Amino acid sequence: MQAMFKRLAGCGLRILAFPSHQLGGQEPRSEAVIKKAVFDKFGVTFDMFSKIEVHGTNAHPLYKFLQSHLGPVQWNFAKFLVDRNGQPIKHYSHMTEPHEFEEDVVNLLIA
Repeated sequence: MQAMFKRLAGCGLRILAFPSHQLGGQEPRSEAVIKKAVFDKFGVTFDMFSKIEVHGTNAHPLYKFLQSHLGPVQWNFAKFLVDRNGQPIKHYSHMTEPHEFEEDVVNLLIA
């Protein structure tokens, strides 16, 4: 994701990352530790937000909105493509690598 962000940030790409401990209990660390870890390991410079819930009554409103349009998040590292007007376009599974949807991103950026 960081490589795509570096290539396309100048064209308007924004990446918003929301960690969650809710999917398999795989993210017990604090927000500060998570942010440091992803910077140290991947050099992440896109926006990292606080941990959220993605399912249930306490799900973050953004995730309620995205999932109501594009279906539920199944696992960590799910990705949503949203256009400049905030309209959800596509949902990619945790198994989808960034290079597999970069063309979709570029097409939205040039639209």
